[in-house]
Amino acid sequence: MKDTLQALVRQALEGLVDDGALALESVPEVLIERSRDASHGDFATPVAMGLARQARKSPREIAELIVARLGDAPGVAGVEV
Repeated sequence: MKDTLQALVRQALEGLVDDGALALESVPEVLIERSRDASHGDFATPVAMGLARQARKSPREIAELIVARLGDAPGVAGVEV
């Protein structure tokens, strides 16, 4: 599942770069990890935090863009910031 989520987030980021929504020189490696707190969901990624400076956007804004791209991803019950 982690590999699937990693690929989905990467595709979302690549789409955001292609559309001009994110100004990135390159899409970084996407880390997917188990959430430490079960109330925060099953998996998490710190990718929005890591891209904030390079993209010149807040981590929340980047996360919301990613969430919008992942909204209908097959096999994913829900995505939230």
